Amino acid sequence: MLWRASLAVECIAHGRRLMGKRAAKSEFFKPTKKKRAADVVANGSHQSESGRENGHSDDSEKERLWRMISWNVAGLRAFAKKEGHKSIVSESADLIFLGETKCNEWPVDLESAFKAYPHKTIVYSKEKKGYAGVALLSKIKPLQVWKGVGDDLFDNEGRLIIAEFSRFYFIGAYVPNSDKESG
Repeated sequence: MLWRASLAVECIAHGRRLMGKRAAKSEFFKPTKKKRAADVVANGSHQSESGRENGHSDDSEKERLWRMISWNVAGLRAFAKKEGHKSIVSESADLIFLGETKCNEWPVDLESAFKAYPHKTIVYSKEKKGYAGVALLSKIKPLQVWKGVGDDLFDNEGRLIIAEFSRFYFIGAYVPNSDKESG
């Protein structure tokens, strides 16, 4: 069941589908009538764009296609000034994960831009103001949300959100890249 759900998720970053060169050439990722028909049969019906835009108040459907976006914004306020939020909102995703938000609360000036996402959770660094941080925005109310794993040793930097929905758990983590060689 979990594997099937992961195949139904559309991952988009910077307006482009996320897929490596090798994956793009793979027959598995090429859309075919047979694969589309299999999705319709497995999910009961095909989710339309208009269904997403109308929003869903809950997660009670048996199965549905979820559209999710994960984006490292490198500072939510700076991202908003560059109007990066317009690209995200135009994709009409059901769930948005933002990494490296660098703020302790949701900016009021972005409230109207993300009005289609009534369920917002922000996790921030308890150690340094304006450092790290993640946010989760959802059209559908999660059953439960965890801000980290529950251990201050790991949670002080505000790098993890876990959200429970009726059919899956969403785990969003901001893990910085390090050029240092390990070992």
